[in-house]
Amino acid sequence: MKKIVILLSGLLLSSQVTAACKTQNLDGDWVMYQVAVSPIDAAQGKEHTGKCELNIVSGDVSLACDMTILPEGVIAGGTGNAYVNDDCSVEMDLTFANGLTSSFDLQLSNNKQAFIGRWVNAAGVVGTTSAMQR
Repeated sequence: MKKIVILLSGLLLSSQVTAACKTQNLDGDWVMYQVAVSPIDAAQGKEHTGKCELNIVSGDVSLACDMTILPEGVIAGGTGNAYVNDDCSVEMDLTFANGLTSSFDLQLSNNKQAFIGRWVNAAGVVGTTSAMQR
């Protein structure tokens, strides 16, 4: 009887361990904020912040972004793809409507409702980002 209780206790504890992450953990609507942090960006007038609304379905990303570097009222759209590794790290590549591409190196939170990380775009601008799932 004691063996059965110990076995059941072990199964209950192991079921409470966080499951491995998968790309479907990103499915849904997200609000993502980013800021360019390269020292050279300020000197070249490329500094900016941004807010993007993402919709992700099975790794396919569609987005609409409001970047402070753009003329007021201009929203940049785009598409991309995202992949989640077993360790909850995320690789995401976005292509904006103007053709500029950005690569994101992210970490999904334990509850899979947020991520944080860094990015670099094809123009050499680097920055940080964070997001919450809606």
